[in-house]
Amino acid sequence: MSSDNDAQTEKGLNNEMKEIKRKIDTYGLTKPFELTYEDRLVAFLDLLGFSNMVQERRDDDVEFVVNLIPDMLRTNQVNILRDDLQITNISDSIIVSVKAKSDEILKDLFNLCVIIGNLQHELALNGYYMRGGISVGKLVHDSERNLIVGPAYIQAYLLESKQSIVPRVVIGKEVEEFYGKNFKQMAEILNNDFTEFYYKGKLITSYSSGHPLWVGDPEIFVDYLSTFVGREKAGFKGTICRFGEHLEKALNSGVACEKYQWLALYALETVDSSDNDINDEGRSCMERIRTMLAAPPASSD
Repeated sequence: MSSDNDAQTEKGLNNEMKEIKRKIDTYGLTKPFELTYEDRLVAFLDLLGFSNMVQERRDDDVEFVVNLIPDMLRTNQVNILRDDLQITNISDSIIVSVKAKSDEILKDLFNLCVIIGNLQHELALNGYYMRGGISVGKLVHDSERNLIVGPAYIQAYLLESKQSIVPRVVIGKEVEEFYGKNFKQMAEILNNDFTEFYYKGKLITSYSSGHPLWVGDPEIFVDYLSTFVGREKAGFKGTICRFGEHLEKALNSGVACEKYQWLALYALETVDSSDNDINDEGRSCMERIRTMLAAPPASSD
């Protein structure tokens, strides 16, 4: 009986070794591994206009962005104290994910939105803009192996490419379903006093159908412009004006007009609805943008 068991064990080991050899031969892997899916929140982010920067040899812009983004992501990883943060860069796209647990305080969603909002803020402060989508679900994300696979990744990509449309990072309906909360319930948790202190603004926002800023479902997106007002209040003077001057330049460029017009409306809505004092320089910049939007389109004659 013992010899039969030994034979079975040896046969099992031989089969396992054959499978390992098959994976090595097929995939060139020195350390074959199994795909183990887990629930993760994932953001697919796209830097708008990056391809043009490269093609037009705007090397200073490219160098600034490719250094800023990983530096900001590393800083945020330290600040939020997460060792499960995974980051993958693919050309002008960035994929960021964290493990997801359906809790009442939305901790994982809070962490991911803070990372994204801070990155969007810093980019917009320097005249660069980002679009993207946040999804949740089964995912394998291993930055060291440069591996990312799973339905959540595909859904995040589709949100960015099909539904975000303008410079915003949308939160998919599946995230609401995962947490069992609608926008109002999520906003009550994520847009609290702690967020105002830590993030210097609201973390998420939404505009319903019929509002000038509504561009389609999903409605919820990361609120990265409220931080300009919040940081101005906190003593970082000139941030609104600096952002506004870059936006004026973008509006005058005649490129991607609809996207920049939406961004301008979002900025004006944020400033107008704020009860924070904004200095004269910032107000003047916003009024120039308001005038630009109100002006009739230039004649082609």
